[in-house]
Amino acid sequence: MASEHKDEKARPFYVRLYEHLATKNFANQGDIVNALEEFKLSNITANKQKYYERVDSDNLDPKVIPFGKHKGKQLVDVLQSDRPYLVWLIKQKWMDRFAGLANELATHGITKQQKASAKQAPEEQQDEPQDEVAKLRAQLKALEKKA
Repeated sequence: MASEHKDEKARPFYVRLYEHLATKNFANQGDIVNALEEFKLSNITANKQKYYERVDSDNLDPKVIPFGKHKGKQLVDVLQSDRPYLVWLIKQKWMDRFAGLANELATHGITKQQKASAKQAPEEQQDEPQDEVAKLRAQLKALEKKA
């Protein structure tokens, strides 16, 4: 049946799984689980390899995001709208493959060594309303004392 399909991905998942499991001898349930995990990892690895073959990172415009939820967007636009995503992105191991984009991010102050300041920004914003509440409570107490 494998000869009918030229492309590995064109073969249905259940056929590939059956063929993988048919080559194994199972002594217990643990062996079955291990075989399924092995199959899962081999498929993930194959899919990642196919993705990297499609993305020629050497010929990409470093000012355009080539993947993910901001695929095709200008880097400067994503810097304004979703800086935490870019901080997360630069810390991914596979970003080494996109040196041009990593260098462009560095020119905007986003590096692997950067602390998660983008994640801390919302906490700082939360502190401001709490300070305002404390001020309003103090004013309310002062008014109550006058009355």
